Amino acid sequence: MVESTVETQRGKPRIGVEIAKSFTLHPVDGQVSSGGVQFSSVATFGTTPVEIFNKVINPGYNQQLTELEANLEANFEGLNGSFVGSINYQWEMQEAFRTSEGTVLTGTLISVSGTIEDAMGTLANITRSLEGYIPIGSVPHSPVRLILTVAGLRASVGVAKVTNNSYVRLVGNILPGGG
Repeated sequence: MVESTVETQRGKPRIGVEIAKSFTLHPVDGQVSSGGVQFSSVATFGTTPVEIFNKVINPGYNQQLTELEANLEANFEGLNGSFVGSINYQWEMQEAFRTSEGTVLTGTLISVSGTIEDAMGTLANITRSLEGYIPIGSVPHSPVRLILTVAGLRASVGVAKVTNNSYVRLVGNILPGGG
Protein backbone atom coordinates (compact mmCIF):
# COMPACT_ATOMS: atom_id res chain seq x y z
CA MET A 1 0.00 0.00 0.00
CA VAL A 2 1.39 3.42 -0.98
CA GLU A 3 1.01 6.19 1.59
CA SER A 4 0.15 9.78 0.72
CA THR A 5 2.10 12.75 2.01
CA VAL A 6 -0.80 15.16 1.43
CA GLU A 7 -2.25 17.09 4.41
CA THR A 8 -5.96 16.26 4.51
CA GLN A 9 -7.26 18.08 7.58
CA ARG A 10 -10.26 20.30 7.07
CA GLY A 11 -9.44 23.99 6.73
CA LYS A 12 -5.69 23.43 6.36
CA PRO A 13 -3.65 23.81 3.18
CA ARG A 14 -2.70 20.77 1.16
CA ILE A 15 1.03 20.34 1.55
CA GLY A 16 3.34 17.86 -0.11
CA VAL A 17 3.40 15.65 -3.13
CA GLU A 18 0.29 13.72 -4.08
CA ILE A 19 1.04 10.02 -4.30
CA ALA A 20 -1.70 7.60 -5.27
CA LYS A 21 -3.00 5.43 -2.44
CA SER A 22 -4.46 1.97 -3.05
CA PHE A 23 -7.31 0.37 -1.09
CA THR A 24 -8.71 -3.13 -1.71
CA LEU A 25 -11.82 -4.54 -0.08
CA HIS A 26 -13.47 -7.96 -0.26
CA PRO A 27 -16.99 -6.68 0.39
CA VAL A 28 -18.45 -9.95 1.70
CA ASP A 29 -18.68 -10.34 5.46
CA GLY A 30 -21.13 -13.22 5.89
CA GLN A 31 -20.76 -16.74 7.27
CA VAL A 32 -17.77 -18.96 6.42
CA SER A 33 -18.70 -22.29 4.85
CA SER A 34 -17.03 -25.68 5.18
CA GLY A 35 -15.76 -25.33 1.60
CA GLY A 36 -13.82 -22.20 2.53
CA VAL A 37 -15.99 -19.84 0.49
CA GLN A 38 -17.57 -16.99 2.41
CA PHE A 39 -20.93 -15.63 1.22
CA SER A 40 -22.99 -12.50 1.73
CA SER A 41 -26.50 -12.80 3.09
CA VAL A 42 -28.82 -14.84 0.89
CA ALA A 43 -31.61 -12.90 -0.83
CA THR A 44 -34.64 -14.33 -2.62
CA PHE A 45 -35.67 -13.03 -6.04
CA GLY A 46 -38.65 -13.52 -8.36
CA THR A 47 -39.81 -11.90 -11.57
CA THR A 48 -39.38 -8.32 -10.36
CA PRO A 49 -35.86 -6.91 -9.92
CA VAL A 50 -34.55 -7.33 -6.37
CA GLU A 51 -31.49 -5.73 -4.82
CA ILE A 52 -29.38 -8.68 -3.67
CA PHE A 53 -26.32 -6.81 -2.47
CA ASN A 54 -25.68 -3.16 -1.54
CA LYS A 55 -22.48 -2.09 0.19
CA VAL A 56 -20.38 1.07 0.39
CA ILE A 57 -16.69 0.52 -0.40
CA ASN A 58 -15.17 3.10 1.93
CA PRO A 59 -11.41 3.37 2.43
CA GLY A 60 -11.97 5.89 5.26
CA TYR A 61 -10.96 8.89 3.13
CA ASN A 62 -12.14 10.52 -0.10
CA GLN A 63 -10.19 9.83 -3.26
CA GLN A 64 -9.98 11.32 -6.72
CA LEU A 65 -9.82 7.95 -8.48
CA THR A 66 -7.17 7.20 -11.06
CA GLU A 67 -7.99 3.48 -11.25
CA LEU A 68 -10.95 1.28 -10.31
CA GLU A 69 -10.60 -2.50 -10.59
CA ALA A 70 -13.17 -5.13 -9.64
CA ASN A 71 -13.76 -8.85 -9.55
CA LEU A 72 -17.46 -9.35 -8.83
CA GLU A 73 -18.69 -12.90 -8.25
CA ALA A 74 -22.22 -14.04 -7.40
CA ASN A 75 -23.92 -17.39 -6.88
CA PHE A 76 -27.47 -18.01 -8.13
CA GLU A 77 -29.69 -20.99 -7.29
CA GLY A 78 -33.10 -22.02 -8.63
CA LEU A 79 -35.31 -23.31 -5.84
CA ASN A 80 -37.14 -26.65 -5.78
CA GLY A 81 -40.43 -26.64 -7.66
CA SER A 82 -39.81 -23.38 -9.47
CA PHE A 83 -38.87 -23.17 -13.13
CA VAL A 84 -36.52 -20.23 -13.42
CA GLY A 85 -35.73 -20.47 -17.15
CA SER A 86 -33.27 -17.62 -17.14
CA ILE A 87 -32.28 -14.68 -14.98
CA ASN A 88 -31.24 -11.09 -15.58
CA TYR A 89 -28.68 -9.52 -13.29
CA GLN A 90 -26.71 -6.31 -13.20
CA TRP A 91 -23.83 -4.89 -11.18
CA GLU A 92 -23.98 -1.14 -10.54
CA MET A 93 -21.80 1.46 -8.80
CA GLN A 94 -22.48 4.92 -7.46
CA GLU A 95 -20.35 7.59 -5.82
CA ALA A 96 -20.91 8.04 -2.10
CA PHE A 97 -18.47 10.94 -1.75
CA ARG A 98 -18.42 13.30 1.25
CA THR A 99 -17.34 16.92 0.72
CA SER A 100 -15.05 18.77 3.12
CA GLU A 101 -18.20 20.46 4.51
CA GLY A 102 -19.63 17.02 5.34
CA THR A 103 -22.26 16.91 2.57
CA VAL A 104 -22.74 13.44 1.04
CA LEU A 105 -22.83 13.56 -2.75
CA THR A 106 -24.27 10.51 -4.46
CA GLY A 107 -23.65 10.24 -8.17
CA THR A 108 -25.79 8.67 -10.83
CA LEU A 109 -26.14 4.89 -10.65
CA ILE A 110 -23.73 3.52 -13.28
CA SER A 111 -24.16 0.06 -14.78
CA VAL A 112 -20.82 -1.70 -14.50
CA SER A 113 -21.90 -4.86 -16.32
CA GLY A 114 -24.93 -3.96 -18.39
CA THR A 115 -27.85 -6.36 -17.99
CA ILE A 116 -26.62 -9.95 -18.22
CA GLU A 117 -29.01 -12.79 -19.07
CA ASP A 118 -28.07 -16.29 -17.97
CA ALA A 119 -29.76 -19.71 -18.34
CA MET A 120 -31.01 -21.18 -15.08
CA GLY A 121 -33.19 -24.15 -14.13
CA THR A 122 -34.87 -25.75 -11.13
CA LEU A 123 -32.26 -26.70 -8.53
CA ALA A 124 -29.49 -25.32 -10.76
CA ASN A 125 -26.62 -23.66 -8.91
CA ILE A 126 -24.39 -21.37 -10.96
CA THR A 127 -21.61 -18.96 -10.07
CA ARG A 128 -20.76 -16.10 -12.40
CA SER A 129 -17.98 -13.53 -12.22
CA LEU A 130 -17.21 -10.25 -13.91
CA GLU A 131 -13.75 -8.76 -13.68
CA GLY A 132 -11.69 -5.92 -15.04
CA TYR A 133 -11.14 -2.18 -14.90
CA ILE A 134 -14.11 0.19 -14.66
CA PRO A 135 -13.87 3.55 -16.48
CA ILE A 136 -13.24 6.19 -13.81
CA GLY A 137 -15.06 8.86 -15.81
CA SER A 138 -18.24 7.15 -14.64
CA VAL A 139 -17.24 6.94 -10.97
CA PRO A 140 -14.52 9.59 -10.39
CA HIS A 141 -14.48 9.64 -6.56
CA SER A 142 -14.52 7.16 -3.70
CA PRO A 143 -16.16 5.97 -1.50
CA VAL A 144 -18.42 4.08 -3.93
CA ARG A 145 -21.57 2.01 -3.47
CA LEU A 146 -21.67 -1.47 -5.08
CA ILE A 147 -25.09 -2.95 -5.96
CA LEU A 148 -26.22 -6.29 -7.46
CA THR A 149 -29.80 -6.53 -8.79
CA VAL A 150 -31.40 -9.81 -10.01
CA ALA A 151 -34.74 -10.87 -11.56
CA GLY A 152 -36.10 -14.14 -12.99
CA LEU A 153 -37.74 -13.95 -16.42
CA ARG A 154 -40.57 -16.43 -15.77
CA ALA A 155 -42.73 -17.28 -12.77
CA SER A 156 -39.81 -18.26 -10.62
CA VAL A 157 -38.16 -18.15 -7.25
CA GLY A 158 -34.42 -18.22 -6.73
CA VAL A 159 -31.78 -17.12 -4.29
CA ALA A 160 -28.57 -15.21 -4.86
CA LYS A 161 -25.52 -14.28 -2.82
CA VAL A 162 -22.12 -12.69 -3.42
CA THR A 163 -18.90 -14.66 -2.78
CA ASN A 164 -15.70 -13.59 -1.02
CA ASN A 165 -13.80 -13.99 -4.30
CA SER A 166 -15.22 -10.56 -5.08
CA TYR A 167 -13.07 -7.51 -4.51
CA VAL A 168 -12.96 -3.83 -5.40
CA ARG A 169 -9.62 -2.00 -5.64
CA LEU A 170 -9.58 1.80 -5.53
CA VAL A 171 -6.46 3.76 -6.52
CA GLY A 172 -6.29 7.54 -6.35
CA ASN A 173 -5.15 10.69 -4.64
CA ILE A 174 -6.55 11.52 -1.23
CA LEU A 175 -8.87 14.54 -1.18
CA PRO A 176 -9.02 16.82 1.86
CA GLY A 177 -11.92 16.58 4.32
CA GLY A 178 -14.84 14.18 4.40
CA GLY A 179 -14.35 10.44 4.46
